[in-house]
Amino acid sequence: MTLREIDPLGAIIAHLRADALLRNLTDDRIAAKHQFGSGWTVGSAAVTVHLDGGDTDNEVLMHTPVHIEARCFGGSQIEAMSVWREVRRIFEDTDRDLVTTARGSALIYYILPMINPMPLFDPEIGQDFVYVTARADIARAEIT
Repeated sequence: MTLREIDPLGAIIAHLRADALLRNLTDDRIAAKHQFGSGWTVGSAAVTVHLDGGDTDNEVLMHTPVHIEARCFGGSQIEAMSVWREVRRIFEDTDRDLVTTARGSALIYYILPMINPMPLFDPEIGQDFVYVTARADIARAEIT
């Protein structure tokens, strides 16, 4: 039987969505791309995560190391920092966590924040956010 390959971004988003505190704070506005203007209300708490496209190690047989960018949105910088604190807690507490994804069970070895939070403003949507990067390592194949 061939195991399905896990999507690392999908695993990280599923991991964030599995956390009740973050899900309640953001009303489950956790995705790869923001949806402000087409479903999400500007000023709402939200998290977006995507692969940053920076230099990553080559995929190895058993796991996939990736670099990610996260944006933690809020109605103000204070609210955006509140969202970031929850995301940071999840990242720092991740230690060989099993997550259910659309492609099967994923094993996330770790998610390590790489920079201090950077408060910014997105003029296109008119919203404050906190920008961070992290490094994650995810088992390459579905865990059975």
